[in-house]
Amino acid sequence: MKEIRAGGPKLKSHLIGQTLVEGPKALFPPKTMDGYGWLEPDLALHWRTDGWRTLRSVLVYTDASMNRNRGFLEPVIRVATWHRSRDLAREGTWPHVELIFGRPKDWPVVRRISKALHEEVGKLPFVPYGLSKCRGAATVRTAAPSASFMMKTGNGVQWLEFGSPALRDDPLTTAVRKSMDDLAEMSAPFDPTGWTERYGSQVGIMTLTEWTIGACLLGDWSPPIRMQPRRAVRGERRGSKNLETRRKNAPISREF
Repeated sequence: MKEIRAGGPKLKSHLIGQTLVEGPKALFPPKTMDGYGWLEPDLALHWRTDGWRTLRSVLVYTDASMNRNRGFLEPVIRVATWHRSRDLAREGTWPHVELIFGRPKDWPVVRRISKALHEEVGKLPFVPYGLSKCRGAATVRTAAPSASFMMKTGNGVQWLEFGSPALRDDPLTTAVRKSMDDLAEMSAPFDPTGWTERYGSQVGIMTLTEWTIGACLLGDWSPPIRMQPRRAVRGERRGSKNLETRRKNAPISREF
């Protein structure tokens, strides 16, 4: 906690921006559309340029409603782009993250894109090395300009998460980059007003559990939400277990 406080607005901007690019754990449509169901990411692709100057992600959310056997919610493709270096050069805490929510233009095409990616996953470019007690690392042939990627995907019964520097002449590196571009192209943007993103994660000393989108997010975005960390009450010591627990339950104020 003390390290995060010492970092000030720029560190908070990094933590918040990174969380938004990583994406929520669940999406909830407006109750007027569906008062019961929600969607969770079945595929998450992340790309970071050298030095984390730009972070980009493409997530495909599908229906995860419990006990639902028909009337499934339509998938959502969420594309996030954050030019981190620009934000850290400016004053202010909130990062300017571009978010685009879309419906798949052609679901069979989206399935083909994801299956082609799965085929490359079966040939992961993982270099055997073993554990090291002195921060040793395997040797890989990185691409230029340098970048890194992370992917999470599943087939309904198996799940896999893999991260790596972008590698030279590597089919998976190429497939991840191409899949991100293809999925973004297959997304038909819609106005996400009224949708709710649920994170349930700690962002610095602030708790971001969920927020309801109150304005169209197509384009540069400053979130309609202000975090309000709880002040310590008399008798509580800073850093005490009681205070830390209460901070996790800090109230959230929404501004629309």
